[in-house]
Amino acid sequence: MWMLPVGNITGPPYAIDYIKPKVGPLTGKTKLSIYGAGFKESYGNITVRFFGGKAPIDAQGIFKDENLIECETPNFEQYGPKKCEIRVSCGKYDMTITKADFTYFLNTKADQTICYGPGLLDDNIVDG
Repeated sequence: MWMLPVGNITGPPYAIDYIKPKVGPLTGKTKLSIYGAGFKESYGNITVRFFGGKAPIDAQGIFKDENLIECETPNFEQYGPKKCEIRVSCGKYDMTITKADFTYFLNTKADQTICYGPGLLDDNIVDG
């Protein structure tokens, strides 16, 4: 008898369909909703993996229902703004073979911004 482990090929009994939102700041702490199918609370601990090319960063997922997992995005400042691949693992099962993309953007602090142009003059009206 031969045994062929195909879990990494066929995937676990759940899948990711899409996420909301698809973008967030590098500093993390964005509430992320992961929509899919086949999630079960009985599977156990949920890991949401953010992979941006160097090393993955994992976040703790929270089961909401069989079609929804939520998590808070981790801080990604060490890697800079980039697109990340999101995959999910529940309990003893492998990461999903389906994925969704999340893009980190660079936070800006605009408390000292230079502004110029004709729209700033009292007698000019800027048409939209």
